[in-house]
Amino acid sequence: MFIGSECSSYTLNNETDRGVLASQVGSIKCDWGLVTGWYRFNSTAGTRMPTTCVSRYKCNTHATGWLNGTHPTPQESIVNRRVCFHWNSNCCNWDTTIKVRNCGLFYVYRLVNPPSCHLRYCLGCRVTGCLNGGSCFFDNEKETSVCSCKLSWSGQRCELGTNMCSSNPCLYGATCANILNGYTCACSAYFTGPRCEIPLGSECSSYTLNNETDRSVLASQVGSIKRSDNALVTAWYRFNSTAGTKMPTTCVSKKKCNTHVPGWLNGTHPTPQEGIVDRRVCFHWNNNCCYWAITIEVRNCGLFYVYRLVKPPTYYLRYCVTK
Repeated sequence: MFIGSECSSYTLNNETDRGVLASQVGSIKCDWGLVTGWYRFNSTAGTRMPTTCVSRYKCNTHATGWLNGTHPTPQESIVNRRVCFHWNSNCCNWDTTIKVRNCGLFYVYRLVNPPSCHLRYCLGCRVTGCLNGGSCFFDNEKETSVCSCKLSWSGQRCELGTNMCSSNPCLYGATCANILNGYTCACSAYFTGPRCEIPLGSECSSYTLNNETDRSVLASQVGSIKRSDNALVTAWYRFNSTAGTKMPTTCVSKKKCNTHVPGWLNGTHPTPQEGIVDRRVCFHWNNNCCYWAITIEVRNCGLFYVYRLVKPPTYYLRYCVTK
């Protein structure tokens, strides 16, 4: 990330009476005559401009200036932002455009002369270091600076993790565990989905387990041996061996998977939400990745796939497996 000179060459402003709690005391202050340039705020009043409307006669002035927009991220570089000045019950009675830059540990503002006198840029956020992605803002109702915390965090500085599992979001007996900015559910054998809300069919528990290691896409034909699935019984199968746990989805070279004509899944594997889907299996021969083809059914059971395989169109065709 490129850091411009504005993050090192700026005017430091440490006026404490710019705070959103500072009422008018004696002679009012005004930014009329301000020299256009980059400024960094750093005082007990705060380090950044407020992003909500500020009451009149605060910041030791008449018309209070606030940033009508969010502060940028470091990646956004220099951005244009509108500053509004509150007067006559209008939070944006006057406005002007300034530039803002996030320098990582602080913000800098390229301030310009306000549209009139007795207008002044305010400081609003006095919380140092909102944690875990929290952001600081000024609460007009409570008249204090607070951290707005992201999901699953709380506390004055967003330092406390929230128990996202307390509301029992996981269904059907699943186990809930707190993680960063959320939770995760460990589903029972018959359910899947983010909250274990998707029931799985019997095919996810009643299947034939195939653990033949020579079905691997790396397994070459050994001697004259050429395995074939021509005697395969139509049923649901799950692959689970050192060869892999699923069918490949790209063309497999001839004479791999310890056969002549290797079969591969011509399509993507489904998500758990898709249920049972039809997929085309292609068999590679004579420089044609889909010399023969057949349709099977596939199901994503969450932790593994099952395939309703059928007998291939001819001899020496075999379904392959990959990791």
